[in-house]
Amino acid sequence: MNANLFEEAIAAATRVLQERPSALISDIDGTLSPIVASPEEAVVMPECRLALHALATRLDLVAVISGRTAAEARRMVGIDDLLYVGNHGLERWDRVEGYRDEAAAFKGEMRELRATLERELRGAQGVRIEDKGVILSLHYRGASRPDEVRQQILGLLDSLLAPSRFVVAEGKMVVEVRPPLALDKGTVIEGLVLGRGLRGAVFLGDDVTDVDAMRGLKRMRECGLASLAIGVAGDGMPDALATESDLLLPGPPAVAAFLEALARALSA
Repeated sequence: MNANLFEEAIAAATRVLQERPSALISDIDGTLSPIVASPEEAVVMPECRLALHALATRLDLVAVISGRTAAEARRMVGIDDLLYVGNHGLERWDRVEGYRDEAAAFKGEMRELRATLERELRGAQGVRIEDKGVILSLHYRGASRPDEVRQQILGLLDSLLAPSRFVVAEGKMVVEVRPPLALDKGTVIEGLVLGRGLRGAVFLGDDVTDVDAMRGLKRMRECGLASLAIGVAGDGMPDALATESDLLLPGPPAVAAFLEALARALSA
């Protein structure tokens, strides 16, 4: 992104966030944190953390919406003044209301499904099952033939899951099994806008699930919300991200610079 476009992005975000009450909402992986081989190795960039801390003192809401658990998102970002929405909306934490879980009733079935998947995928090289309590994430980034492994995973889930009982969704090199609840990043955005009476909102994200959030923002524009959807480019960027975002930043380092500049602009 050239300097002129970067300045235009800061100006556009500042205009949106001056509509009070307002919120800045962000994904983590691929946005605040560079994509790495293993999710356990991911680290939020220090510049992003400092900028979010500054923005939390200037805005009515700063929130993180992640496919990780709320506890893991909070550990990674490390700022208690934020709202953490985990597992794509199934759980959340803030310092006022503490921890809330929308899908506790499904945890027993998820444990049984995990045991079955571990048994059936034992011979699949490069597959790792991440148990997030109410979501199972099947990562295949380490597979030597990822396309074949993806098809193997999807075929197995199709044979195991009862119709409409669970939801299968995909992200960058990951297949997820979620409870049958009508929740995604888009419905989370809508809930925050309506529940908190937001008049302005800026969202940043890089993956398929973040497209849901951008579409949620656009639905809220019809209700008078001033909003800006910012996509973060990177390897494996979904085509819909470029289509649904209002502008694109070229990777997490650009996000850090954007957040720092935005914090300065809002303090002026």
